[in-house]
Amino acid sequence: MTDPTIPPNSGTYRRFEVITPEGSLVNAVYPAATGSGNSITCQRLVDVLLGALAQVVPEKVCAAACGSMNGIQLGGYNPETHSFFANGETVGGGYGGMCDQDGTSGVNTHMTNTRNTPVEVLERIMPVKVIRYGLAPNSEGPGKHRGGFGIERVLEFQTDEVDCFIASDRVNTAPWGLNGGKAALGARFTVNRADGTEEHLPSKARVRFYKKDRLYIQTSGGGGWGNPLERDKKALKCDVKD
Repeated sequence: MTDPTIPPNSGTYRRFEVITPEGSLVNAVYPAATGSGNSITCQRLVDVLLGALAQVVPEKVCAAACGSMNGIQLGGYNPETHSFFANGETVGGGYGGMCDQDGTSGVNTHMTNTRNTPVEVLERIMPVKVIRYGLAPNSEGPGKHRGGFGIERVLEFQTDEVDCFIASDRVNTAPWGLNGGKAALGARFTVNRADGTEEHLPSKARVRFYKKDRLYIQTSGGGGWGNPLERDKKALKCDVKD
């Protein structure tokens, strides 16, 4: 955020003090929950810092990203292999649009930095079938430079009693746009039972699945940057084509 022509000096390397009052969100004390502090709370801090800087240097700040690690943990017993299974991964989302380019789609943002699990691996290590896996349509925030797309995944469970824990965010409050850009589509987690019933989950949830139940996962996209009406015509054609 500083002038890149400033030569290195003692001031550029000087330490600064971070004040975190005990008992606050950023300095929790027992018995406060801290399991997702380094992967969700930290994402919120990044959004707050970028939002503050945007009031001063909007041309140097990106819009809000998906804002969560979108952690999905699955575990249970596979009667076909006579063994227990467990898997945890983070599902990417959209990065915020910037002053000179669109946000990246389907990536881990900020503190989260793990790779996605290939479909073939998921289906090999767990009794699960991947029905759909790709970018979530219309999840990006519109803008002169649009935000990145979130990810859409549908899992169908092939055995009974699979426990799932979801640690995500941005279900109720979508990633914001910047400098006239629009907010992205928020995250969504839906249980589709084999009997046809449907249940929408909050961003933090624990649920048990049974054979032929499905879990619909849609992570949020990134916010847009700039007025959508100013988007380049060639970029618009690519948006429609893709």
